[in-house]
Amino acid sequence: MRQVWNTVAGRMEALIGHSLLSVAARLGIGAVFFLSGRTKVDGLLTVNESAYTLFREDYKLPLLPPEFAADMAAFAEHLLPLLLVLGLATRLSALGLLGMTAVIQ
Repeated sequence: MRQVWNTVAGRMEALIGHSLLSVAARLGIGAVFFLSGRTKVDGLLTVNESAYTLFREDYKLPLLPPEFAADMAAFAEHLLPLLLVLGLATRLSALGLLGMTAVIQ
């Protein structure tokens, strides 16, 4: 079974390549976070009241005021996925997004 899997994976790697796979992964992850950020804002980057309520009642971060945390999360969920998709500061952007998921969960 392992030999079959390795053969299939090798053929797919030859057809697709690592560059296309990395772009697809960055687009997929970036889209999820960007769309999450869009739910927190109205218009371009005006944080809506439901985002503030979410940070006040559900997330309750211990060290940050809810208004500041909501503003920063909305900003980060727009900037970091954009950097990730463009391939700029990808490791730093991924670390920031990972940190957001660790704190908010």
